[in-house]
Amino acid sequence: MTNPILALDSACSMSNTINVVFKTEQHFISLGIELLYRVTELNTTLFYTTQKSNVGLLQCLHFKTFWIRNSTLEIECKITELILEVKIVFGLFVPICRIRVNGGRNVLKESSVDIFSNGQIVKNMASLHYKKALNGNAEDGLCFSLERHAKWESTFQWPRIIKQVVIHICETFTSDTVNFKIEFFNTGDQIKFIKIVNYFSYRYAINIVNSGEIVKIVLSSSETLAVSEFEVLGDCTKRRYGADCKEMCSITCADQDCQFNGVCKECVQKRTGDFCMESLDKIRFSENVSLSPINYIPTRRKFAFSQAQILTIIVLIIIVIVMLYLLTFKNGSRNDQRQTNKKRSLKE
Repeated sequence: MTNPILALDSACSMSNTINVVFKTEQHFISLGIELLYRVTELNTTLFYTTQKSNVGLLQCLHFKTFWIRNSTLEIECKITELILEVKIVFGLFVPICRIRVNGGRNVLKESSVDIFSNGQIVKNMASLHYKKALNGNAEDGLCFSLERHAKWESTFQWPRIIKQVVIHICETFTSDTVNFKIEFFNTGDQIKFIKIVNYFSYRYAINIVNSGEIVKIVLSSSETLAVSEFEVLGDCTKRRYGADCKEMCSITCADQDCQFNGVCKECVQKRTGDFCMESLDKIRFSENVSLSPINYIPTRRKFAFSQAQILTIIVLIIIVIVMLYLLTFKNGSRNDQRQTNKKRSLKE
């Protein structure tokens, strides 16, 4: 699991290339680019490199681009490998103002959502359309209103670690301030912490450290809130992986800890491989055995004794020798005694 990576803000500048290089391998999901204005007919190509690739830049063939509001371009590419570099090439120069690289994923896409108003679940087309603000795709350009004192509940089947919350407020929203509350609930359905926002911005982002295991998120407002996109970025809890976090990491992973694709971060002793399912003892044995059936000659195992074992053997040998000597001496003494008694009887 990796945290979202936020690039530093900079003054808007014209460029046709974005190149992001990481110090260590990262899990990449999407890249958000805030432009000075929306650019139509933008031809985009995404490249990346991994530690294992020896051919340089690899092209992401299946990626999505969509606009959030008017000027934020979101580029999503689900790469299963950890990457070292991501490069975006545009067909023309564009006014780039801010870059956001997301190393987590929008976990709201995998959640069940309910809209509550006056304590009752709202079940109408408005609520169904409103859920589109959760899918990370705002290309339809719809803007959704959360009515006063209503709330929006998102529930996860399996716990999540939350790392960042991003809310895009509609540009048509004319209030002087953005006023809303986000509640995070743990596995015991108890409030873990609350974030209250009273700030004017078309895009609000909050980074969260040590969220713990979260199973439910509730968004509410004391005023009408117009939202174009609501993202909750995070990942699976420890010992779990997969799209819905229901898969368990292998017990052969050290501390049963694995990456987003199930690959172990480290193996327990005497195990190796991506999922630590291979035995090192078997690998060492196979390295000493020819795989050719004609030249197959099984290698004999060489026994090696420790110093303590050697000392024990020597002591046992000495004890056996002493016992044999004592038995021999005792038998000789008995024979001499018999001969002496025999001579005495003859003299008498």
